[in-house]
Amino acid sequence: MDDDRIYTRIFDAILEHRLAPNKKINEEELTQIFGVSRTIIRRVLLRLSLDGAVVLPKNRGAYVAMLTSDQVQELYAARRIIEQGIVATACKNAGKKDIQRLKRIIELEHESIKSGDRGSRIRLSGEFHLAIAEIAGNRLLHGYLRQLVVQTSIARACFEQRGVSPCSSHDHLDLVEAIAEGAVDKATRLIVNHLQSSESELYVESPTEDEELKSIFG
Repeated sequence: MDDDRIYTRIFDAILEHRLAPNKKINEEELTQIFGVSRTIIRRVLLRLSLDGAVVLPKNRGAYVAMLTSDQVQELYAARRIIEQGIVATACKNAGKKDIQRLKRIIELEHESIKSGDRGSRIRLSGEFHLAIAEIAGNRLLHGYLRQLVVQTSIARACFEQRGVSPCSSHDHLDLVEAIAEGAVDKATRLIVNHLQSSESELYVESPTEDEELKSIFG
């Protein structure tokens, strides 16, 4: 298995909350699970740390990132600033296929909500926001947002209220309609309100119980 596939497996496990915040990641166990060398695992973990998904304290191994309440406030403030610009540009760039893609993600979100698949719902929520960034066409902003999306997932794992959907698909649909209309003011207002609503649903809570790595990656 190559670096990219291992990265994606671990990245998705964090994004979908199957790897809990502050969980220690055992390098040796991952080498056995994925059948690769320790050098490759360390390379993947370094890449994940650059995305803000993993922390690598000196001589202590690797851990899934953990956020404080202050860091969560800073995270959402950053997202509101960055995503206003992303959404405004997407309003100008979006074509018919782009709108269809966004609506398809929303359809999948609805399906995951109906089936109770929390992991997929969280992943699709992040995918929706990143898809808008792709439409905007700025690779730097897309890279920054990718890191923020991962950290938002970690924040929700730390502070999410029970039974609350991480990101309303109804909000998403309203936003897509505004982007399709090219309504910049409306779209930027919607993204700000959406992120404020998302932040308001969080409260300080102990992280969920850890699972064994073997059960996570199979």
